[in-house]
Amino acid sequence: MVNYKVTLRLMNGEPEVQRFVVDDDKKDDFAFLKEKLCEIYPRLNDRIYQICWTDDEGDEVVIANDDALKIALAEMPSKESGLFKLTVIIRGRTKLAKEKLAAEREGRAENVGRQAVITSYLAFQPLHDIYTFLSSLTVSAQAGRT
Repeated sequence: MVNYKVTLRLMNGEPEVQRFVVDDDKKDDFAFLKEKLCEIYPRLNDRIYQICWTDDEGDEVVIANDDALKIALAEMPSKESGLFKLTVIIRGRTKLAKEKLAAEREGRAENVGRQAVITSYLAFQPLHDIYTFLSSLTVSAQAGRT
């Protein structure tokens, strides 16, 4: 088991500290670490953020993939105590989060979510499926007007 202590640096400067444990078979799985962080800090789901650790020279080193996570776990100064310290730094909002925030301010929040669903659906569908999907929206919209 790997014992993590994570400090989330918020934009207002207030740190939020959490601790959690990860099984050994998932300890160097960067995608799993990101999922775990989003579970503990739900606000990360719509934020752009970096995961860092502090090396023995005091530099913040970014972890961006499995290899960087393996290096961090091997070289982290606190590993002797069995506690691995990470820092999560919020850098901003995702594009969709920015659009939702703007929409909320303008009173059109529910349309942004619909646009995102439609856009993501259309991006991965064959042309015939897109036509069928758009036709169903047209029928739904006409039914709603009557």
